[in-house]
Amino acid sequence: MLTKRLEEIKIKKRTNNNIKMDTFLQNLRNRTSDQHSLLEQTTASRNLLCQQVKVAEYAAYLSLLYGFLKGFENIVFPMLQHSITDIKERRKTHLIVSDLNSLGIDEAGIASIPDVFFSEFYHSNATALGGMYVLEGSVLGGVVILKHLRTTLGSESLAGKASYFTAYGSEIGNRWKFFLEAFCHASSGMEEEVIESASRTFSILHSWFSNNSFQLSNHES
Repeated sequence: MLTKRLEEIKIKKRTNNNIKMDTFLQNLRNRTSDQHSLLEQTTASRNLLCQQVKVAEYAAYLSLLYGFLKGFENIVFPMLQHSITDIKERRKTHLIVSDLNSLGIDEAGIASIPDVFFSEFYHSNATALGGMYVLEGSVLGGVVILKHLRTTLGSESLAGKASYFTAYGSEIGNRWKFFLEAFCHASSGMEEEVIESASRTFSILHSWFSNNSFQLSNHES
């Protein structure tokens, strides 16, 4: 009887945790949806998903991603090593560099957001988690983008030039599930700050994709 009762308690606890996780994620999606939509409406994003997309526009999109991701991985990833245990395996800057090089672009000449920005904005575990949610979520969107590019540009044109969008390969679903579980667990008790950071991260990316530059003071928390 005792064993049965303990099992019932464990099941109830798992159920309550799942409900809490689902509620948090739904709230997160709802409160970042407007900023997410604005990012998708930038010229760089719309050009990428256009039926007449050109290789140069794909390269421009990757360059913008590189400009943000480089600093984020350098400064923010180390903050999350205890929260997201496979954080090192989630680095992708080198993949973008490989794609850009294959497209004939030297990353040394690409504008990027200064590291000091990431140090000042992502100053806590909560703000780091919010930014990480946005970046990992973009990997899921990459599946749609890659399918579109293979249809419009052709698979041969993308050979050796789409490492970033195929970062997780067939494991993308499992990697996303693992991330969400770790993310929700680490966000417990500071959900509000995490959501605010995710929302601001979308806004930062929107500004970067729109202008390729911005004033740090406009985005300080």
